[in-house]
Amino acid sequence: MTIPYTPTQYKLATDTSEQTIKDNSKHHCKILVAEDEEINYLYLEILLKDKINLDCIIIHEKNGEEAVSICNTQPEIDIALMDLKMPNMNGFEALKLIKEERPKLPIIAQTAFSSAEDIEKIKAAGFDDYISKPISEEALTAVLERTRKRKEKNTLK
Repeated sequence: MTIPYTPTQYKLATDTSEQTIKDNSKHHCKILVAEDEEINYLYLEILLKDKINLDCIIIHEKNGEEAVSICNTQPEIDIALMDLKMPNMNGFEALKLIKEERPKLPIIAQTAFSSAEDIEKIKAAGFDDYISKPISEEALTAVLERTRKRKEKNTLK
């Protein structure tokens, strides 16, 4: 018995320096995905690039400390998708530190917990929106569209 295998076209970045792309002019946006689970990150990358066909650069960080650092050093990041349960620093702590430096950066919580109480905690913390895991293409598209509309509305003011 053989198992069919097709090599993936995605290269896993080993550190932030590999993820820095010099020519941003060809891309419409830069997205931070703060997610410690590699499979969840790869799934989001496929959704964003292959399913939604978003013309973007994706930066992957595996914990809250890295997410804060990259947001503070790369002001061209347009949006962050933030897992709430990460090592070293959780998504709530990272949100607070990022918003101190970049209050207008849209940060979307990614959570496996979506009870009314959990959602209220996410909103009260200051997240701009949330998306429940497992994340569907439709839900991700909707949250990105809501974020785009809010950003446009705030730009017009």
